[in-house]
Amino acid sequence: MEISTLSPPYANRTFRFSITDGTAPIEITVLINGRQIYSIDCPDPPCHETIEIPDAIGARLTITAKDARGEFVQQEFTIAASTDNSGFSTA
Repeated sequence: MEISTLSPPYANRTFRFSITDGTAPIEITVLINGRQIYSIDCPDPPCHETIEIPDAIGARLTITAKDARGEFVQQEFTIAASTDNSGFSTA
């Protein structure tokens, strides 16, 4: 089983991740500094999840997944400050 994402989590932004190669159902839990913010049982892998990241710059985001065979994976990220890639100045 594998957890993958195309970008790191940014504060006040949407964060997308997927979990592949597991046996259904897959129990997915997301924590910020040990506090659960999201939980779902994915019935049909691969699992594609989207969550909103709160204003928690520097906090530890932990994703865990456990499948029906008992396989367990975990991945940790540090929540970064949002970046504005629009090319416009806010000054």
